[in-house]
Amino acid sequence: MNDFALFLGRFHPLMVHLPVGMLMLAVVIEWLGRREKYAALAASGPLILLLGALSALVSAALGLLLAQGGDYDTDLLAFHQNLGIAVAVLSLLLYIVRRNEAWMQGWAKRLYLPASGLMVLLLIVAGHQGGSLTHGEDYLLQYAPSPVKRLAGLEETPDTEAVVDMQTADVYAALVEPILKKSCVSCHNKGKRKGGLRMDTREELLKGGENGLILVAGNSEKSELFRRLNLPMDDEKHMPPDGKKPLSEAQVSLIGWWIGIGAPMDKKLSELEIPADIQAIIAKMGVGSAAKKASLLDSLKVAPPDAAAIEKLKSRKAQARPLSEGSSLLQITLSRDSLPFGDADMALLKPLTEQIVWLDLRMGAVNDFSGLAALTHLNRLTLAQTTFSDKDMVHLAGLSQLEYLNLYGTEVSDEGIRQLAGLKNLKNLYLWQTKVTEAGIAALKQSLPGLAITMGEEMKEVEPVATPGK
Repeated sequence: MNDFALFLGRFHPLMVHLPVGMLMLAVVIEWLGRREKYAALAASGPLILLLGALSALVSAALGLLLAQGGDYDTDLLAFHQNLGIAVAVLSLLLYIVRRNEAWMQGWAKRLYLPASGLMVLLLIVAGHQGGSLTHGEDYLLQYAPSPVKRLAGLEETPDTEAVVDMQTADVYAALVEPILKKSCVSCHNKGKRKGGLRMDTREELLKGGENGLILVAGNSEKSELFRRLNLPMDDEKHMPPDGKKPLSEAQVSLIGWWIGIGAPMDKKLSELEIPADIQAIIAKMGVGSAAKKASLLDSLKVAPPDAAAIEKLKSRKAQARPLSEGSSLLQITLSRDSLPFGDADMALLKPLTEQIVWLDLRMGAVNDFSGLAALTHLNRLTLAQTTFSDKDMVHLAGLSQLEYLNLYGTEVSDEGIRQLAGLKNLKNLYLWQTKVTEAGIAALKQSLPGLAITMGEEMKEVEPVATPGK
C-alpha cells in the first residue's frame, strides 16, 4: 500500500471523534428545539448536522485507507466499516431532509426524530466495534461490575492476585497469561493483529506473527517477545509501545524464566524447579491470596487480632494479612524479603493462635515446629523446603481443621505420613521430592480415601490398596 495513503489513514482514530460529538449534539438540539423554551436552538441544528455528516464522510474515507494496512479481523472490520458508512450516508440524508422546509411540514417531520435515533444507535455500535478492533472485544466490559458481566454472558477469569494456591496453579494461566492480557492483548487480538500477531490464546501465541515465531522454547534471549520487552523505552520496537504502561522488572523476569524452562502451557508450578528469585516474585503476585476462604472457615468467629503482635511479625518482614476484607482470620506468609525466621520468631505467632488459619513457612529456617500444635484453627499449611521431618509430624496431630498440607522438599517419609491418618478434613497433600513411597501413600489412602495426593513431576494420583472384603 502507498505509504502516504496509510499515513492519512492513521488520522482516522483522531478524526472519528468529530462526527460522534457533532451528530450527537445535532440530535439533542433537534429534540430540545421542538420545545418552546429552547426554540432558539433549532436554527443551529442543520449547520451542526451538516458538519457532523461531512466529518463522518471524511472519517469513513480515512478508515478505508487505514483498513488497507491489514492486521485486523476481516469480519469485525467489515461490520465496523459498513456501520461507519451507514452513519455517514444517513446523516447526510437527514441534513438534506432537514433543509427542505416543505418536507419538514409533513411526513418527514414525523420520521425525522426516529431516523435520528437510528443514526445515534448505529453510531454507538460502530464506535463500540471500532474500540473492539483496537483494544480487544472485551474492552468495554473488562472492568464492569460482576452483575453487568454476568448479564452480558461474560466469564470472570481471576487475575494473578486471585489465585489461592500458586503451588497447584497452572504456570501459564496463573502467571503469564494475566500479564499478556493486561499489557499485550489490546494490540494483538482477534480484531487487531498488529504485526500479524495474536496473543489472546495459547494457540495463537505459539503461531507467532508475520515476522515468525516470538517464542523460542528454552531460550529467552533468542525469543522476540523477551527481546522486545527488554529494549530501551525510547526504541520504537519496545513492547508495550510508548504510551502504555511498561511491564515491571519482575514481570519481565517472570516471562524470561518461563520461556527459559521451555514456555510450558499446561504444567503446574509443583512440577517445576523454581529458583529463589522467581519464588519471591510469585509470592508477591499471589501466594495465599485472600480471594477465597476455605469452607471450614466460613462459620469460624474469632476475636480481632492483636495489632501489636501483627506489627512484630511485620518487623521481621513477614506478610500478615486478613484472609478477606474485614475478617479477623489471618494468613501469614514468609517471603524472600523476610528476615531470617527461626525458632525464636515462632514465638511471635503465639498471640495470634486463634486467628492464624493460613501459614506459609517455606522461606523460614525453623527447626522447632512445636508451636504449630497451638494453631488449632490452621486450615492451610505450607512447609515446603524446610527441615520438617517425621519427628515433627506429631505437632500436626491436633490440627483437625487442616485441609491443605504442602511438604514438598522435606525429609518426611512413609513413617511420618502415617500420622496424618487422623486428619479427616485433609483434602490436598503435596509430597514432591520427599522420602515418601507409593506404598506409603497407598496405605494412607486406606484411612483417607478422599485425599488428593500429588507426587510432583509425574503428578501421580495413587490409589488406595484394596482391602479384602471391600
